Amino acid sequence: MMTAMNKDWHRVHPMPQNPTTRQQIVWHIEHARFCACKEIPAELRAEMLKRGYEIPERIED
Repeated sequence: MMTAMNKDWHRVHPMPQNPTTRQQIVWHIEHARFCACKEIPAELRAEMLKRGYEIPERIED
């Protein structure tokens, strides 16, 4: 389910071009704290768990 996007956060925190997996993980962890527009992709969630990262809860819209 798509919810409201925090446009201000997205404007200041773009995903890097050609990000490494670690950059994607870090970006999505921060994204979950400040924006509820989308879930962490399943493939990245699996990689996060494999690497020992805790999956963050999304903020409430």
